[in-house]
Amino acid sequence: MHVGVNDLLQRHNAEAQGVSGEQATALALAEGALWLARNEPMLSLMNAPRVTTRWQEWLAHKDFKVALRAMRQLAQDDLGLADALEQDSTAVAERRIKRGEFAGDLETMRAHSREYVLEEMAVFALQCRDIPAAEVYPGSNLAAAGYLVGRKLPDVLAPLSSRHFTRIDFARVSAVAPSAGVLRPKLA
Repeated sequence: MHVGVNDLLQRHNAEAQGVSGEQATALALAEGALWLARNEPMLSLMNAPRVTTRWQEWLAHKDFKVALRAMRQLAQDDLGLADALEQDSTAVAERRIKRGEFAGDLETMRAHSREYVLEEMAVFALQCRDIPAAEVYPGSNLAAAGYLVGRKLPDVLAPLSSRHFTRIDFARVSAVAPSAGVLRPKLA
């Protein structure tokens, strides 16, 4: 089992609000550490070997810059991908503004969201290659990720073509710890 903590990716959201890159990085890493501490009791109950990665490990990966460059080039060359990236960045920006998580203008948030999605897709390519698995995620699949499935892609991005994705809807099922300490689903 791979648990990916995408903490440092969140720095893009803080930067969109005018936080310096250094401070945004510190905030994102602190949130990641809190998430790991908060979720460790549940994760330790899973009966499977576990690999946990933090986002900065992927940014330091020897192929990350190549993957990001390839993703940017593909977005320039493929209008369908460019449209999907715009859908994703607009959806993220609008959702953050609607929730009150961002008080600035839509275009600023959309620009930061575009960088967020491009970086995320480059890392997904590396994750799919280095730790192949079906991805289970508590959210919707990116339009850009869906667009790339089944397509011929540059070698460094090729794993995105056969990526497997499953969404979990936590609004309907949540884990409840009974007194014995065993997690069991609770239907809402």
